[in-house]
Amino acid sequence: GHEALALTDHDTIEAPMLLRTVASSRHIPVSVEWTVPFGATELHIGVHNLPAADGHWWMERFRAYTAKPNELLLPRMLEELHETPGVLVVLNHPVWDLHTIGAAAHRAQLMRFIEIAGERIHALELNGLRDVRENRTVTKLARETGYLLISGGDRHGLEPYRGGVPATS
Repeated sequence: GHEALALTDHDTIEAPMLLRTVASSRHIPVSVEWTVPFGATELHIGVHNLPAADGHWWMERFRAYTAKPNELLLPRMLEELHETPGVLVVLNHPVWDLHTIGAAAHRAQLMRFIEIAGERIHALELNGLRDVRENRTVTKLARETGYLLISGGDRHGLEPYRGGVPATS
């Protein structure tokens, strides 16, 4: 089997682009976690394996959308990503109500997004740094929608804990 690891940062590809300047790291995929304002909430989309030559062009488009969201443009952008060979589009921590608009309101926006995105989203993230109940909800959502599950982790400034001791200790 093939194994892959993608390192992302929020709304920037500078780290993978910089790493790719080192000869031994030219194979590192260009990936990003794009912040997508959507209705009353915000979603995070992992865009993995962007063609390096197009990475900065895509980042300008992502920044423009995030600064001035236009849901009429979103399906076409997702379609272009979907049509780009090798690109993987993952809806990261989809049920996390990051901006605390309320679980029901977030779910309504999430389901509306899924309806619009359809097959242009390739998978949902099962996040190793999120709560087990949340991950069970994501697993159920994947079953309901037919999306694949992909493992990931998103710190958002937090570290996992085991028995009250940071896992990194």
